[in-house]
Amino acid sequence: MIKLMYMKTNTIFDYLQNQILPDLLQDLPFLKKNSLVLFYGSAATGSNVKGSDIDILLLMPLAVKNKNREKIYMVRNRLLNTTSVELNFPFSLEELGVAKIWNNDMLLSIMQNAKVIYDPENSFPALIKKYQRYPQKVLKEKMLYAFYLLLLSQQRIKRNQLRGNKVDVINQRIKAL
Repeated sequence: MIKLMYMKTNTIFDYLQNQILPDLLQDLPFLKKNSLVLFYGSAATGSNVKGSDIDILLLMPLAVKNKNREKIYMVRNRLLNTTSVELNFPFSLEELGVAKIWNNDMLLSIMQNAKVIYDPENSFPALIKKYQRYPQKVLKEKMLYAFYLLLLSQQRIKRNQLRGNKVDVINQRIKAL
């Protein structure tokens, strides 16, 4: 198994492009068209630690994803058993085009920090450009929700102070930050 704790992001990226990607394209030939293979997570950002895995996001058309789900799982399981690579494919390319993506901060973060391993049609730059800024309405909703959570934490802090529960006061202050 590949030892991530000793590898830098560039080395892992080279490993993915030169060793994992050819195997993926051979085992999953439907990825050769209209698909993206992205490298993300702690190994991509250089914050990996002992025991970290290498996260790969597969993005493909929904029909292709649905038709080939079993094959993808087989390859995913083989990679997990023989390497530190974890294939993820929770979204299709069509699902990235709908407005509800703005409510998935984790996916937005992945998209912003991902490194492209495979993009045969050079579609990733346009996809990223689409999601660089929140629409004004979404930003306003997110800010209102964050303000609500802050007020809620403040109320919980006061309640726990009155009860003399110092541990919960500290926990609520941390959450508020």
